[in-house]
Amino acid sequence: MGFWDSVGNAAKGAIDTIERNNADAEELIGRYQREDDDFLKEKLRSGNYAQKIAATKLLKERGYGSN
Repeated sequence: MGFWDSVGNAAKGAIDTIERNNADAEELIGRYQREDDDFLKEKLRSGNYAQKIAATKLLKERGYGSN
């Protein structure tokens, strides 16, 4: 296996991880829509990557961070 094969495999792995995190975040957005702002702020502070993406999107929709 050559250098470029290794680079290609690493890139494919990174893309797969990003796609998986985005899918997880989209699912969480649906679940988190009913939660209050404090819940979302806590997920933003201490959640995993997908939880932070979902919380950020919902808080922005609610007007946070638009200043």
